[in-house]
Amino acid sequence: MKTRILNFISLVCCVAVMVGCSNDDNLPSPKRAEGHIVFNFSTTSSATRATIEGNSLESAVNHLDIFIFENDGSTVPPKMHYERVATASGRAVLNKARSSFDTDKRYWVYVLANSSISSSELDGVATLADLKQLQQQDELIHLTGLDVAGAPQSFLMDGVAYKGSVEPTEPASLQLNDGNLSANTELAVVLRRAAAKIVVNIKRGANVEFLSDTDYLAGYYIHNLPCSSPLLAGVAPAPELRYSDKTNNLYFNWSEDLITVTAYAYSHDFTTGSIMENRTTMVVDIPMMYNGVEYPKNYYQIPVSRNHKLERNMYYAVTVVVNAPGAEDVSQPLEVEPMIYDTADWTEVNVSVGGEADMPKYLNVNRKEMEMRYISTDNTTLYFASSSEVTVSVEEAYYYNKMGVRMDVDRNTLNQISGSVVEGELNGNITITSPLPTNKTIRYIKFVVTNEDGSTPRTVLVAQYPLEYITNVQSWYSYRDDFKDDDTDVTTYENPGSRETGVSLEVESSGGGWNPTYTWTGNFIYHKGTANSGFWRSKVVINLNEDGSSEIGYYYWDGNTVRTSVATASNNARLYHIRITSTSNEYKLGNPKLTNDGFTDPSDENALLVSPSFMIASGLGYVDSNTGNMNNMNKDSDEFRSIVRDHCSKYVEVYQDPETKEKVVLDDWRLPTETELRIIMNYQGTQGSNADAIDYLLNASYYWAASGRVSNSKAQGNNGITAFRCIRDAIAK
Repeated sequence: MKTRILNFISLVCCVAVMVGCSNDDNLPSPKRAEGHIVFNFSTTSSATRATIEGNSLESAVNHLDIFIFENDGSTVPPKMHYERVATASGRAVLNKARSSFDTDKRYWVYVLANSSISSSELDGVATLADLKQLQQQDELIHLTGLDVAGAPQSFLMDGVAYKGSVEPTEPASLQLNDGNLSANTELAVVLRRAAAKIVVNIKRGANVEFLSDTDYLAGYYIHNLPCSSPLLAGVAPAPELRYSDKTNNLYFNWSEDLITVTAYAYSHDFTTGSIMENRTTMVVDIPMMYNGVEYPKNYYQIPVSRNHKLERNMYYAVTVVVNAPGAEDVSQPLEVEPMIYDTADWTEVNVSVGGEADMPKYLNVNRKEMEMRYISTDNTTLYFASSSEVTVSVEEAYYYNKMGVRMDVDRNTLNQISGSVVEGELNGNITITSPLPTNKTIRYIKFVVTNEDGSTPRTVLVAQYPLEYITNVQSWYSYRDDFKDDDTDVTTYENPGSRETGVSLEVESSGGGWNPTYTWTGNFIYHKGTANSGFWRSKVVINLNEDGSSEIGYYYWDGNTVRTSVATASNNARLYHIRITSTSNEYKLGNPKLTNDGFTDPSDENALLVSPSFMIASGLGYVDSNTGNMNNMNKDSDEFRSIVRDHCSKYVEVYQDPETKEKVVLDDWRLPTETELRIIMNYQGTQGSNADAIDYLLNASYYWAASGRVSNSKAQGNNGITAFRCIRDAIAK
């Protein structure tokens, strides 16, 4: 008998009703005498059936869509009532009273959970047949729950309500009103997910060694990913199939001996047509060492289901052993053999519907934080459920300025910010209204939601993004990745290495003294130890001031001791991150092209491009082009271009993540395009201006772009200096 490799538990959500899961003897008397349908969720264990262990995300119920259809004997019963109900903390009340349903009629009650389809579209459903025709599409279904733009944050579920403690084998219509006006109707529904869960376990064979997943850019794709699903079970799926992008995320767990990949997909039957072409497979890129040789690219193909079917609410586990290199071409991945499959029911979520005669006091809001990206009004993101009428008020609003200091929004702006709900509604949406920020920063707004019953207030923090915005983070130290000898580590503020901390240019001169018609040897001389010259030297933040400014010093190694001397070139060691969301008349949005050597392409066409998300080196990257044998160079020459682009390619800046406290190393810098330089000049204002988002960074007369020197109209006087500032493409968040 084969040993099962999966752990099983059962997760049941039940209701505290009558003689249920909790003691509600002291609940207050109801405000209205007529009966209601009350949702009360609590989590407990049960031994009803074997199910696969999941996490809280997989069982989360954020809101329900309740459909009640008349049982008129037709095959397409008409809709009698529809309502979206928030269930943030486990309780909600249907606005429609039980007395609204006829005592001599029976009804079908269908329940959806977490649907992303708008309530206005669902309200347009006229019959059960209409509901069965609706499909939900989630192109990033496989990344559900991850903090990725476009990824769902909860799972679509559905079920049909019933009475009693045991789910019937076949759904049936129900009597919702027995004539007792003060009693509540008690129902139950088992919610089952529309998606399937997939876990692929890849074990290391004896002949291979898994290399670093980050150093070698490991990751996975999903081919023929079913990304759409009918809302209801029992409807034949005909999903959209797509190829996912390569991913390396929290669902890609890597260790020396085992790689585990978790994904989700909607249901589909691939046994019709060509199985080999249409089946869902995971393609995994695994860098490895085999017989002492590195194989940085190895693509393996793993079908995720033995019978090439994916069913709703099922768990599919695949285990393989990799013991040899795979394919180098992603389009022709190697299929791994043998494969061990295991399939089981995924955790079900049991939800009871019902309640005590007494109405509880409660107030629930589905989110504690939300984003408003490029919009001034949002009336769909926030749901509430309350035992009494609700009010929404603004507690505070603020932003972080160019030096990372929190700044409160002035009262005139605050008066334009508001939150509201429909008067008298006990369940529904919260509308947030706020004019878009005009200072290129993210505005943070704290709302407080209260109700008349005195339930615990709920606080929601809203982050509102303008179309173009700038954030910043405090940097730590800088260096060049070529500050090393062949047999030493790179010299950084934390590691002495070869003790190289400065760089200067070697030139040949004619006669005595400097001659503008110099000959460049094409080499660099490194100043070691207590270097006190050079066109660039490693720097570190010595001290942070309350206003966000910094005291910056040059650092060098004296033996095994790091020492600093004060640098006066800049008092700002903050990294600025600019995000742009659309093309304008002044620039074209797009990722600038790079040459085969990794430098920014100097073409005129490329000069017009602006990266949608780029970061500017801080004052730790300050370059003095009048020292280090650069002062007599022709600043428009190809030689000068070679120096500055080479410097950016070798430049490294390090900061500490303010949330995780982990060190972040940025080593992918380049020269900006001409238009990117002009964007920075435009956003920084002028000398002495109090721009909120970005400090006055560029004060020299000229700056080098990949295509050549760019005149700075906002230079600090007529200093005639030519400088350069490195930038890097950054992932927009």
